[in-house]
Amino acid sequence: MTIPYSKLTERVLEKEGVPHSVNGSQSSFTEMESEKFADLMDTEIRRPMTGGVLDAKEPESISMMREIISSLLDKNSDDKPLVCFTVPAASLDASESLTYHEATVKQILTQLGYENRAVNEGLAVVYAELESTNYTGIGISCGGGLCNVCYSYLSVPVFTFSIPKAGDYIDANAASMTGERANRIRIAKEEAFHFNGSFPTRCSK
Repeated sequence: MTIPYSKLTERVLEKEGVPHSVNGSQSSFTEMESEKFADLMDTEIRRPMTGGVLDAKEPESISMMREIISSLLDKNSDDKPLVCFTVPAASLDASESLTYHEATVKQILTQLGYENRAVNEGLAVVYAELESTNYTGIGISCGGGLCNVCYSYLSVPVFTFSIPKAGDYIDANAASMTGERANRIRIAKEEAFHFNGSFPTRCSK
């Protein structure tokens, strides 16, 4: 989400600790503030990722992704440890290319000075949750753009796939039925989550 830049707005954003960047005459927001501003202005947020992968058609996708990744890394450490990042499996309809997504994230991490390795998203769930079964089982990751599935046997991914009917699909269809913007639907879900308590962000079986 972008708004016209002003020195006053810049001071307020810094005082409130709102993640943002300045590009010429525009201020750009990431994280929750982008959704809040978009809701107030009755517009949709721009997405660096769509369908679970980087959107090559969004001109600021790479710069936004670099800012998001940088915000997650420890800037105070002199050591540059190995960073593992997840990549989705190929969709069953094979409509999107994963090469651009993976190569771009690797390039960003390399430029930041980090050794890096890509891990299949469903397999990462297996690694995180199934040590007690010697990493044998099914890992499922439900995200915004894709739902990823991996069947692993003794840590070896036997087969992996993804389906595109994930969070964004639900938001878009709920929006079309209610006449609301998809961004408003996402905010309503998050408010319900904070009101009712937490729910797991990953599942394993």
